[in-house]
Amino acid sequence: MSNDTDRDVIVRARNVSKRHGTVEAIADMTLHVRSGEVVALLGPSGCGKSTFLASIAGLVRIDRGSIDLGDRPVSGPGLHVAPQDRRVGLVFQDHALFPHKTVADNVGFGLHAMGRADRRSRVGQMLELVQLTDKGHRYPHELSGGESQRVALARALAPAPDVLLLDEPFASLDPTLRSEVREEVRSLLRSVGTAAVMVSHDISDALALGDRLAILRAGRIVQTDAPDAIHRRPVDEHVARIFGPVTALAVTGTEGAPVTVLGPVAPASVLRWATGPVALARPHTVDVSNHRCRDGSGAAGTVRDRQFVGHGFRLVIALDDGVEVIADVASDAPHDIGGRVVVRNRAALPPAAG
Repeated sequence: MSNDTDRDVIVRARNVSKRHGTVEAIADMTLHVRSGEVVALLGPSGCGKSTFLASIAGLVRIDRGSIDLGDRPVSGPGLHVAPQDRRVGLVFQDHALFPHKTVADNVGFGLHAMGRADRRSRVGQMLELVQLTDKGHRYPHELSGGESQRVALARALAPAPDVLLLDEPFASLDPTLRSEVREEVRSLLRSVGTAAVMVSHDISDALALGDRLAILRAGRIVQTDAPDAIHRRPVDEHVARIFGPVTALAVTGTEGAPVTVLGPVAPASVLRWATGPVALARPHTVDVSNHRCRDGSGAAGTVRDRQFVGHGFRLVIALDDGVEVIADVASDAPHDIGGRVVVRNRAALPPAAG
């Protein structure tokens, strides 16, 4: 893994803090983004995502800390480089296209320093990149939501920024179009290789684009890593729940033979949280049957709720000791509300002896 002194670091934010009146919007946030990497800032509304993004863009003057873009300091004690001088591209959730300008003029808006011929050539390249070469003469109101998003991306990328900043870029799209445009943006970012930082509160958006996730809560980054690494080893239950329903099971037993209410677990699956050692049970890893397992593992409980979720049913099971477990079962599984079942956490079981 590269360290923070590497030349391929495009964004280097150190201990960045910002207050809005008496409210600490972000506190001691440190994040490094490397060349070609997409980092998704993920968290609930009000956690500081947009403030941090605006700090990188120069739209917000930070109170403490420093921000470098490439090898150039842009924010710090006594220093604040204006947004237009930072070589960043911005894409907002409402696209912010100029309604009185054509698509081509919108894309070329930030290219005033170029000569007319070079500017026309660059606009043509960008329209080709986003597959809108036949729409350059149109106006924003004549475009679909997905087309407007692509124009906004083309405009942001046209000046060849060092980093692209995206603030909830898919929030204004309906669910079907959102998925399609997400894939288009993912492909586009991979093709141009521009580093990007994206703000989102939607885990699907973050997973679709992010090489790494930075999980925010109450103005602080609580965990940064690849999506699969955070999914496997979240630092606390709040982070674990970002990926969907989960049951945190208290772990007891010896270091070499840990157990939960659902039975033994592999030592490698135990997480050391501030609340104590736990193992996670997610709906797709929970086995539900009408009888106890041969090895004696599992816990008895009662089906409290049953909801169809497309691929089958999601059960809420109240174990006899009071723990509540969520499990996904096949659509033909014979488990009705009020039925007695036995549950075990398949993913956390230690490997069988050879």
